[in-house]
Amino acid sequence: WSPFTVNWYGSGTSALAAAVSAAISRKPVPAPEVLVPAYTCPDVISAILFAGAKPVLVDLVAQRPWLDLDAVDRCMNRNTVAIVAINFLGIRERIASLRAKAAASDAVLIEDSAQSFPLDAQDIGELSGDLMVLSFGRGKPVSLLGGGAVLVRDTALSRLLPQRAV
Repeated sequence: WSPFTVNWYGSGTSALAAAVSAAISRKPVPAPEVLVPAYTCPDVISAILFAGAKPVLVDLVAQRPWLDLDAVDRCMNRNTVAIVAINFLGIRERIASLRAKAAASDAVLIEDSAQSFPLDAQDIGELSGDLMVLSFGRGKPVSLLGGGAVLVRDTALSRLLPQRAV
């Protein structure tokens, strides 16, 4: 998965919590917030809360499983530490647009690929988030009946990921 390094966790939810924790450590603010689609799995919200951030629900584009980019702009503020871009049912989010918005606000883009799986270098290269979360639980594209991973491209950000239990 070059240029990413892989960090293994016990579940996709714990991997997402680790990614959010790294985003919080990277941008310490008094009340960290994470932008997330308003229609999402409850485990996404649980992971954000566990990591110590406030989930901010962002509207979706009508008839599409994508974040509304104008709504993202309205929700971004100095406490925004991350945007979670979910590849819903394997349909890729508009990563390049969200990456630019995250960078402009010094936030991290976390690509949640729990419902999809990167198949080639393009899926995990420049078109991906700063962190990519994978899940290997029941019903996932690659099911190992459990486990998760965080793929990270930046060595400094990789150091901020919590140590995983073995």
